[in-house]
Amino acid sequence: MIALEQFESLDKAWAHFKSIQSNYYQIGPFTVCINFINEHLAAKLTQAFSHLKIDPVGKADLCICLWDGSIIEGKLPTLDWNLINQNGYQGYYDHPVYLHYFEHIHALSVLNTNQNKAYYAVRDLESLPWWVSGS
Repeated sequence: MIALEQFESLDKAWAHFKSIQSNYYQIGPFTVCINFINEHLAAKLTQAFSHLKIDPVGKADLCICLWDGSIIEGKLPTLDWNLINQNGYQGYYDHPVYLHYFEHIHALSVLNTNQNKAYYAVRDLESLPWWVSGS
């Protein structure tokens, strides 16, 4: 379960952050919690649905952790990038974990469907193109 090991690597590194903040959004029938340590990153990536922000609730249907590598000692945790890049679509699936690396914007999306938890990690917030905030 190599994909699960990659997810666990992100999970362990995330657990060390002290100043995690959360925003909740009601998107259709689902409640989504977005955790972040960089308010600028959160604002940029939630711009398209910021009007759906709600007061915090108990358990969300999906929890997404936003990660900006440029402010966290300049790097993401150790990941097997060869595994992530081996397929033509820059992704990998090993139930319950899906990984997708967006090479041109240096972003990694990881979803664990058993835990309903995801990570969206970017190497450099400032290099993200304008259209990322809408997508």
